[in-house]
Amino acid sequence: MAHSKVEIYVHVVWGTWKREEMVTEVWENRVYSCLRKELARRNSEVIAIGGVTDHVHALLRLSPTEALADLIRRAKGVSSHMVNENNTGISAFKWQPGYGAFSLSRTHLDQAEYYVRNQKRHHERGDVWPVWEETSEEDA
Repeated sequence: MAHSKVEIYVHVVWGTWKREEMVTEVWENRVYSCLRKELARRNSEVIAIGGVTDHVHALLRLSPTEALADLIRRAKGVSSHMVNENNTGISAFKWQPGYGAFSLSRTHLDQAEYYVRNQKRHHERGDVWPVWEETSEEDA
């Protein structure tokens, strides 16, 4: 793949188990940092990460060598393991099994990045983009 040029951009969203509000201010930076490191370790460029207490969004330029499903499964697994290893609370942290993924062209990256980085503002104002909040067929 040394001579390949690959620009595959994707907006991915996934929720906490049962949409419990588990990505609190205490955990937010650590969870996002862990996700960022794991995604980068798997050769995907992280353009933006954002979310609210019950779900996370990531805007990525995908690695040409890894399947999206494997990438997201590993990122979710590593981040939930990190929280559970460091959490002294009673309930275990985990993500829902599914995710939503939406392909983007390079021309839409700025708009998508703004949306991902400003998740809290969008949710507070009620101006979310419903399609980009879906994590399964049931959400549609």
